[in-house]
Amino acid sequence: LQNLKKNDSSISTYLQQAKYFTNELVTAGKILSTEGFNAIIFNKLGSSFHVIVTAISTHSTLVLFPELHSLLTSKEIRIQQQTTSIDLPSADVTNRSFKHDTTPTRIPPNKNQTQATPIMQNVKFANKMVI
Repeated sequence: LQNLKKNDSSISTYLQQAKYFTNELVTAGKILSTEGFNAIIFNKLGSSFHVIVTAISTHSTLVLFPELHSLLTSKEIRIQQQTTSIDLPSADVTNRSFKHDTTPTRIPPNKNQTQATPIMQNVKFANKMVI
């Protein structure tokens, strides 16, 4: 178990191999605590998992295998998303001019009104500027 390395394998593969070796140790009468198992796993993950390892290590409750698997897999997905760049077309809006229509918007009169009123008459504004 101490010699197991993640290398290029997925988190799922790495953890399943570690779990297999841990079960073999249990069969041989060598019981490894959850903390010990997690520590071995953490030592082999590498710097890209440093933040999640720190978070899990300082967790107030014991992180068992299913949760450990889930947390590390989520982190692996985020790492893959960060390293995979997707080129999306960008819009060049720096040289475009926009024309703002200042014509007041009117609402149709209701039965009690004979003349349309600007819609802005019915809007209350807060004393805050919205940017």
